[in-house]
Amino acid sequence: MSIYKNYKLVTLDQRFIAETIARTGSEQLLDKLTRSYVGLYDNQESWYLPLRANIGKNKPPGAFFETPFPTDNPHFKRPGIDFEKALFVLDEFIIPIRNTLPQEQAKLINEQSNIISDDFERYVLKLENISKKSPSYRFSTVPLFPDGMEKIKQITSKEREETMENELKIQATNEEIIELTEKQKYINLLKMAIEEGEISETQNLNEAIYLIDDIKISGDFDYGVRGLDHNVLLLDDQNWVDILQWGTIIVPETSSYVSDKSISELEEIGYHAVPLVENHKYTMEENDLQLINDLAKLKESAAALNTSVKESDAEKFSKLSPNQRQAILSELASQQHHSSEYHPNKPEIESPDFEI
Repeated sequence: MSIYKNYKLVTLDQRFIAETIARTGSEQLLDKLTRSYVGLYDNQESWYLPLRANIGKNKPPGAFFETPFPTDNPHFKRPGIDFEKALFVLDEFIIPIRNTLPQEQAKLINEQSNIISDDFERYVLKLENISKKSPSYRFSTVPLFPDGMEKIKQITSKEREETMENELKIQATNEEIIELTEKQKYINLLKMAIEEGEISETQNLNEAIYLIDDIKISGDFDYGVRGLDHNVLLLDDQNWVDILQWGTIIVPETSSYVSDKSISELEEIGYHAVPLVENHKYTMEENDLQLINDLAKLKESAAALNTSVKESDAEKFSKLSPNQRQAILSELASQQHHSSEYHPNKPEIESPDFEI
């Protein structure tokens, strides 16, 4: 939509007609001197569109804009603006005239100025794509002014960029609103689950498994053993991507939290950040979170057996399937059980690193 400061009604200096005919060799402008023109663009060099009392029936579609109004004047048979005979004129050749158009027509042009300019711009761009031998091209004065056509292309290009930019801003705003709405919905679900006793809050960061706003979800630790799995955070139709973006997953067993940003209150108690992958667009699925839990259990079981897990073995463990990991954890749990049941008085001894 073009910017204009109301339209202006003008006629042309004879010098412009003479100079244009001399420059182009075209005599299409010979009878254009006494016409009135509508100026829609507020520039030093601009397009002026001729007013016609009777738009011919053979005018190509899109080459004019009708301005009908009730009248008894027989001269106004099909009044309108003729795009086909538009001229690109310097200000020095413009002669302003009083707007003596019929009131209804003047009002219509003023109210429809943006639509008229949009239609004219489409007409100019259309000429770029038709055969130069066609009557629609040869009988148009617009191609006589390549600089003016280029200006129209610049205007429409800028408008498209601005439109796209505005659409992207609107889209981003809408997505932000949706995200905030979904996040608040999730927070409300958490609060409801807390009220119903399904999960609980804690003020002890060492026992928290999730932070969101001012809520700390407890892992329900009992004598140092966590009783609540991270899966309890999947309350409705949320996924791990949303949950991780809205808040912070904490894994107390590994003194770590999943975030690309350092959280001072967690760092102060010795926790370290596990960064989100793929340039801050973390796509953790349930299996990924289960792997973190399994690694924590592996280290916990190894510690209970007076051993530790090498980094190379932890890497091997990570590449196993969930069932294979569970089998190893079950075996370690069994060893731990037998160790405590059958050798209660056996002194602790140093064991080699646990190997897979």
